[in-house]
Amino acid sequence: MQKFYSFTVCFALAFLCSISNSSGQLVINESFNGTTFPPLGWGTGYSGTSSDLENYCERVTVSSNPVGTPPGTHSGAGMARYRCGYMTQAGEKAYISSRALDFTNMPVGGTTATFWMYRDAVNTGFLDSVTVYLNDSNLIVYDTPGNTNGAALRLAIQQVAPFGFGNTVPRWWNTNPISGAAGWFQYQVTIPNIPVVTVASQRFLIFVFTNRHTAASGGNIYIDDISINTYPKAQAYVSTKMSFQGTASVPQNSLNNLIYGVEVVIDGGDDVTANNYYTVDSLNFSYIGSTNACGDAQNAKLWWTGGTDVFNGVANAIQVGATIPTLCATNYSFFPVNTFRLNNGKNYFWVTYDIKPVGTSTPGNCVDGEYNMIRLTKGGIPMTGTPVPGTLAGCRPIDVAYCGGATPSYGVGTSWLGGSYTNNDYVAQVILNGEVGYPVINNALNCCGPNIAPWWGGPAPFSAHPPDYGKIPCRTGKNYCVNGKWYDFLYH
Repeated sequence: MQKFYSFTVCFALAFLCSISNSSGQLVINESFNGTTFPPLGWGTGYSGTSSDLENYCERVTVSSNPVGTPPGTHSGAGMARYRCGYMTQAGEKAYISSRALDFTNMPVGGTTATFWMYRDAVNTGFLDSVTVYLNDSNLIVYDTPGNTNGAALRLAIQQVAPFGFGNTVPRWWNTNPISGAAGWFQYQVTIPNIPVVTVASQRFLIFVFTNRHTAASGGNIYIDDISINTYPKAQAYVSTKMSFQGTASVPQNSLNNLIYGVEVVIDGGDDVTANNYYTVDSLNFSYIGSTNACGDAQNAKLWWTGGTDVFNGVANAIQVGATIPTLCATNYSFFPVNTFRLNNGKNYFWVTYDIKPVGTSTPGNCVDGEYNMIRLTKGGIPMTGTPVPGTLAGCRPIDVAYCGGATPSYGVGTSWLGGSYTNNDYVAQVILNGEVGYPVINNALNCCGPNIAPWWGGPAPFSAHPPDYGKIPCRTGKNYCVNGKWYDFLYH
């Protein structure tokens, strides 16, 4: 569960809970108690290049490989794990990044963040470790020429007790900073009040995990209970736009199909102090671009993923406002509860439709929509944000279910345009049988089929095209390449 700020009142959406607020200081806590990973607005991935399929972080409730290390979370229901104990490629890295942090009003001496890590003595020859960086991007990009994601600043790490320092924290407890035994230990980093990154209100802490395993013999890294002291300014509205347009075909009788996404950008992290934060009165959309939204679609929903710009359905999103059961009025609005708060930085919203069943919705029709506006209020003063742009090209066509009639078939072509060889090495003809009332697609007859995206019917005579290798220059002197011409279906 992502717990943003603590002041006594838990957020009504059931995933945020306030933690502390004094003298302009707001504490952001993350304990990985919720099932969504990464938590809303947080990020995770691998750093640089990676070939090891186990090189990633995840949320777990119990340990494994080996079992019982650690014996449990530091607190609550979950913890984060880096799967180095399952890896074989030494030197690969993965990371967990925080959501956007606002340090605008931090003290002259800087501020701090803490986290807990489990130290063990499993496979002590592999010194897997954790390093903490500060950056103005949620990507871990080091100070390399030409990068556009900031130059990450590595932060010194202090072991709280027993006292110790280090630039990294190894998994093995008997390496600096030495903890004296296996167990959970707390670590602290100091975030400096110097212009090391570009925008004080848009900074990120990034926890980088480095694997040293060359054999998948066990010993993973576990962290828990991250706590970050921020000093935010009042929220300011920056911009809004439609940021994503779905274009893939969508099946009939299907639920929660992503149609488009929108972005709302806020600068400032104070969503606690009265008159410093926005409440969202409504977000307004239309079904413009749809062929027949009233007949084809229903149950429009609005979802929010915080600062995470990926929609994975209910797995990583929270529904905002009530479901709109019918799409027969051109414009419609979603009304979030009055305790809903926009995050500092980018906020991503997503609109989904259910597609009506076979016999009700029409294959080949498009479902689409446009973003009209967002209405906000701060300190009793309302404002309207107009998206630029409010629409993007494309739509989601409802599937025409081909292969619903007779079995599809294909014909093959030979390896030379003149047909003088018998090696069948490319598809020359495709026949697809659609639902009743829709034409058969037979490319050999140049039949168009339905003229709808993404198929865009039209002549498709495969037999008029040479095999692919005919477009690759051959090298004279090889077995089947003579005087610059190919003479069979092999590549050389």
